[in-house]
Amino acid sequence: MNSPNLFSFSRSLQSGLRLKEAALQAARLARLTRLVEHAYKEVSYYRGLFDSVGFKPGQLRQLSDLRVIPVTTRERLQEIPRDELISRAVRSNRLHVSRTSGSTGTPVALYRTRQEGWLRQSLTLRTFFYNGLRWNDRVVTISRSPSGSSFRWFQKCRASPALWNIWFHEQPEAIIRELQRLQPTVIYGFASNLAIIADLMLRGGIDDVKPRLLATSSDLLTAGYRRLLARAFHSEPLGLYNCTELGDVAWECRRRQGLHVNADWLCVEVLRAGEPVGPGGTGEVVVTPLYRYAMPLIRYSPGDVATVAQEPCACGVTLPMLSQLEGRSQNVVPLPGGRYFAGFSEIMSHYPEIKRYQIVQTALDAFTVRIVPGHEFSPQVSRSIAQVMTERLGDRIRVEVSAVDESDLGARRKSATVIPLHPVDLGSAL
Repeated sequence: MNSPNLFSFSRSLQSGLRLKEAALQAARLARLTRLVEHAYKEVSYYRGLFDSVGFKPGQLRQLSDLRVIPVTTRERLQEIPRDELISRAVRSNRLHVSRTSGSTGTPVALYRTRQEGWLRQSLTLRTFFYNGLRWNDRVVTISRSPSGSSFRWFQKCRASPALWNIWFHEQPEAIIRELQRLQPTVIYGFASNLAIIADLMLRGGIDDVKPRLLATSSDLLTAGYRRLLARAFHSEPLGLYNCTELGDVAWECRRRQGLHVNADWLCVEVLRAGEPVGPGGTGEVVVTPLYRYAMPLIRYSPGDVATVAQEPCACGVTLPMLSQLEGRSQNVVPLPGGRYFAGFSEIMSHYPEIKRYQIVQTALDAFTVRIVPGHEFSPQVSRSIAQVMTERLGDRIRVEVSAVDESDLGARRKSATVIPLHPVDLGSAL
């Protein structure tokens, strides 16, 4: 199997931040060529997929040639037998498995080697070190893993951060007490979990957890979450765009003005009706990780919507940028006259007074917004939401806003935030 060597991979990460366009394109093409050749030779699913459109690895001469290969969606991935997805060049009993949360349907199982797990973590570390992580930091993650000290083998080295993990299903009050005890200089967790903790801290007058670096992932870091976290933790949040299937796709730099794409080790496309959008364009995110060989993902769509930045970042990093991430494409809804709308998260991000929300489209011209009141909520918030949504969606759109109990929205990680009247095929709609 031809997965990258950990040492050479790690060495490439620092220089990858400032590669000129020609060098970046050449590196991606070379890595993509090796991956495509491997997938065609060793992975049954991709051999069949390539053959179905008459594509042979030798035809890949430039990055745009990749667009001949059909996109694989999350739903399609669920249907494919495990043996057809895993490389014949790797022993299946040596693979590690992880699963998506299943919030968009049946969970997807992902397989990787231990080395590929290290490569993925190395990309995350690059983001953190570029944004100020130090070797003597006290780091706390809040994740699906059991509570306790993390990476004990790593901590045998004195020049390494002290690492702890807190299980995100712990009661928020217990998580806060543990943060007060550990006094971390770095905190990393899901945006929604950290927002819950931040809200509770503010309401309880807790003001003694002040990390130097506060990072979020998985959930969308909305403007409302950002303000809430900054106020509670006295630290400007750092947003990472990632998911279980793909790892880190993009990340904010110190300027917090868009997200740098890890384009040296991922091919990231933003598509509208199957074609790439230009600067300022919005479309479906399609990703090909260039270091995954055990279970390749070539032109995989996690179901997210993003906008391509119009200008490069002034921070000096030359990696391409996304200016905005909307989140799951299930948030796209149809409107009268053949229109579509995909901006609910931006609207709702301006209301830190609500804890959770769910938007249900009951007719083509009617929406019900169900909100769970949070800190400093008042009836004026409901009126404002209705007014702003009517302005954005159109004067003839009816919007009803109602406050509900949190239990009415179902399990936190299973309930969709937007329920359209019918599913929208984003690839052809945007």
